[in-house]
Amino acid sequence: MTEAENSETWSPEALRLSITRDLRDIVRLYGSLPDEAAHNPSSSLFPGGEALNLAAPAASLTAWEFQYETIDGREYKTEAAHQRAIGYAEDQVGEFHPRLLLSEWEDQLRYAHGQRTDLDSTVPSAAKYIAGKIDWMIQPDHNNRPTFGPVGQMARDLRTCVTQMENTTKDGTRAEFARVTCIAESCESKPRLMKFWTAQVRWDHYKCPACGATYTPQQFINARRQNMHSRGAARFLMPSEAATASEVPLKTLVSWMARRNVASAFEMPTGRRLVWWPDVRERATQRAMRLKRQAARRAEQQRKAQEQANGNADPAQPEATGNDTRRAS
Repeated sequence: MTEAENSETWSPEALRLSITRDLRDIVRLYGSLPDEAAHNPSSSLFPGGEALNLAAPAASLTAWEFQYETIDGREYKTEAAHQRAIGYAEDQVGEFHPRLLLSEWEDQLRYAHGQRTDLDSTVPSAAKYIAGKIDWMIQPDHNNRPTFGPVGQMARDLRTCVTQMENTTKDGTRAEFARVTCIAESCESKPRLMKFWTAQVRWDHYKCPACGATYTPQQFINARRQNMHSRGAARFLMPSEAATASEVPLKTLVSWMARRNVASAFEMPTGRRLVWWPDVRERATQRAMRLKRQAARRAEQQRKAQEQANGNADPAQPEATGNDTRRAS
């Protein structure tokens, strides 16, 4: 129980609102999990990804605790098969699977009211039962505390479950932060810039959450370039990011990676190929200097060619005399 629940200032209505809202969101998001799993067949976790994991059936925490204690008490628990079973049971601890979580809280409430049942619990049925007990749970006792002591923990668990499901289904509203930090001289904390979406792409912009400085797309590119050339920029980047920051064509950068002119690494969780930015920056600087020398050499060659062309031109013809005129006629 939190300090707020132990004090005289805890709010029953705040708990009622939080639990009611999160139960409604869990049921709504749970219904969208199958579609999310169907649209993610190539997940690195397994076909369907985390959405399929959350939509699948789950045993109660009590059942997992019983299985864990049973396996842990065996003398031959060192065998590989039992070691795997123990590890799998431990993996369930701390997970906020919607069906697992709601069924566990439903079991506790049914036990407190003497309403145990043999029917399988589902997410909608468990949410409906818990919602029907909210008034009883938040009713103050003689010590001005909730009648159901763990109601605060329940509210926190439900909120965590909603957040996990929102992240899985790409639902909800959350701020998008870029990897570029603020470069304003008046900004002391230099936090990462926040992306603001507008009705049209050309109006999209970035804003510093600390000092409020606004960055247009071009200013954002300049800020990213300045970040990349500052200290602490030694890290792996996506090839597209490195190409934009270094002003090198992406095809050129990919050819550098293929010829191992720059260091690269394979990111296991995502399967992406990343490039080491310090190598790209050094080679891009050399490339820019080489292109500058080539441009200066071409300009010098063109100047000499123009001078030579002017020197080899036919001299001006003298004016024709009378004899020349008669001869021509």
